[in-house]
Amino acid sequence: MSGRCEQDRFLPGQLARSKAGHDVNKLYVILKVSGDMLYLADGRRKTVEAPKKKKKKHVWRMNYMDESLAGQLKAGKGLDNACIARAIKLFEEKGKVIGG
Repeated sequence: MSGRCEQDRFLPGQLARSKAGHDVNKLYVILKVSGDMLYLADGRRKTVEAPKKKKKKHVWRMNYMDESLAGQLKAGKGLDNACIARAIKLFEEKGKVIGG
């Protein structure tokens, strides 16, 4: 049994902020979780086809998932770059970027 609670889980579709590296404070959407690694995309420089690979310890998990991204994932559809870029832009415009 792990000591991690549900709040500590990284889930595909959630937003995450880089806390280390040359991309510090950059927002991404989590595409895939694989062990200690996350595959991230911003829809522009880091795309669904060529995601950024980053360790969990170098990322802050934002407690936010865009409704359209959640709907696509629930329907079993893959995420596309335009939707990811739009979700990040809306998140920033809503002023929900806290911490970091």
